[in-house]
Amino acid sequence: MDDKKIPKKINSVIRDLDLPAKFDPGVLKQAKKLPKELSESMIQAEISRGRKDLRSKKIVTIDGADAKDLDDGVFAERRADGKISLGVYIADVSFYVKENSPIDRCARDRGTSIYLVDKVLPMLPIELSNGICSLNEGVDRFAMACEMTLDSTGKILRHRIFPALIRVERRLTYDLANQILDSDPLLKLLKEIRDLRLEIRRARGSIEFELPDIKVVLDRKNRPVELKKIGGSISESIIEECMLAANETVARHLAKKHVPSLYRIHGEPSRDKLLDLNHILARFNLYIPLKSGEEIHPSEIRRVVEGSKKRPEEKLIHMMTLRSMQQARYSSERDLHFGLATDFYTHFTSPIRRYPDLIVHRILREISEQKKLPIKRREHYQKILPKIADHSSETERRAAMAERISVNLKVTEFMSKFIGKKFQAIVSGVMNFGFFVELENLAEGLVHASEIPRKFWDYQPQIGDHVEVLLLRADIPQRHLDFRLMEIPKSKSV
Repeated sequence: MDDKKIPKKINSVIRDLDLPAKFDPGVLKQAKKLPKELSESMIQAEISRGRKDLRSKKIVTIDGADAKDLDDGVFAERRADGKISLGVYIADVSFYVKENSPIDRCARDRGTSIYLVDKVLPMLPIELSNGICSLNEGVDRFAMACEMTLDSTGKILRHRIFPALIRVERRLTYDLANQILDSDPLLKLLKEIRDLRLEIRRARGSIEFELPDIKVVLDRKNRPVELKKIGGSISESIIEECMLAANETVARHLAKKHVPSLYRIHGEPSRDKLLDLNHILARFNLYIPLKSGEEIHPSEIRRVVEGSKKRPEEKLIHMMTLRSMQQARYSSERDLHFGLATDFYTHFTSPIRRYPDLIVHRILREISEQKKLPIKRREHYQKILPKIADHSSETERRAAMAERISVNLKVTEFMSKFIGKKFQAIVSGVMNFGFFVELENLAEGLVHASEIPRKFWDYQPQIGDHVEVLLLRADIPQRHLDFRLMEIPKSKSV
């Protein structure tokens, strides 16, 4: 990536966090040698090795309109016996990225792709991420298949995981899929699967936070022109449930094989954080029961999240509850994923943008080709996986921070056009020096104690209060908004 093409403000984010903006010459050289398309000789050689030709299946991809690295496709059909076949087909990155090659070492170091507000810092060179590995419509691609058989309740009865050759029939966007959901037979069945799988997760206590993301719409000069709330559509939920099913299935498959692997784990929240959360929830007549000596079950958190649905403070309650949870992370040891209420979870579905997924694919490939993992390979993975898990967790946190900072920078730049304007807001945090507010467009800022007029000095702000504020300042370099309190809830007038 040419530094001259990076806006100075975003460039500062890349520089300050030491993000990987360029690929080394050796990586680029290897990438240039990769095939742009699959040749017939490559296809026949792979089929002779056992790769299954699934090009007759009418597989679709469903992604955002601006997505270019398409790494997951789906297909479903109802069988004559009433059972449902669900196939999840993931780009076979491990076929091209061999262990300890220049591209592999680079991907391991990067850990993940980073999605800044106006660009992507990819884990893999575009020859892979947007090229031969991207499941583009109408072209032959190698994939790793996870095919599952579901009963009428959505329970997964059996599965197969194997290398495949696919040809995506349709590339759908989330918006288009939502529009044709009720008229398209495949999408109707996928929605049915989504509903069944969602009910299974809910029954076991899986927690569903509904937190809309903020998308900053930029013009051709990278100037922010609109803030949009995104997420939460049916088509996005369909893909999410399909990917969750595949990730769980692969985790169970690997555990049953007793091979070293990477897992995605999420620990139980600490009692101290839950006690603090209960102080906030009490304001909304919600409560998480905490019995001495007993573990908290995910269903107790789920009950609180469900109890906040349709309330004006729903997003705030979800955010506060999420903040009380531990961070999910990667581990070479299988353990609980508290948020999903399962003991079996891994990341399999995004090897283009996450290195742990690439590792999981590599292990699955070795199992598929050799039926079992040789002792030397087992020892090798046992040695390297703990370090890869820790490093991948670190790079994931760094990427999340970079993405958040880049969005906040552009949000502040957008809001700078509205200095002197009044906004309706909700109190999202209370400190001894003032309180934080969130606007309807999800922009956040501070009402400092010095900006609380004398007539409101007796006001004791509480999380969830609805207030009116005036935008005073927008500090773009610091990504900070300052507000003045203008009105408080009528019931709290002084």
